[in-house]
Amino acid sequence: NGTAQLGHLWKLRSSSHIFLMQAGFALIEAGTCRSKNVLSILMKNIVDLLVATTLWFILGFGLAFGNSDPTNGMIGTTRFLGSGLMNGTAV
Repeated sequence: NGTAQLGHLWKLRSSSHIFLMQAGFALIEAGTCRSKNVLSILMKNIVDLLVATTLWFILGFGLAFGNSDPTNGMIGTTRFLGSGLMNGTAV
């Protein structure tokens, strides 16, 4: 289905922009502080990325792409913690 493929492409493009924004913020922060603090700034950004990715996997994916019928289309109520990823029913 062309619409589904276009939706997947849009999600991939949007998520790659988020990762690139994270790298841009790291460079901006590193450029505006003293050189002795650059390593701690970059580590803070890496930890921020890891925490955000983990929380998205645990909670965000289910809220964004889960079954929203019980809540009248507001938020998803299934697919938390990656359920359905391995059997091909996730998206």
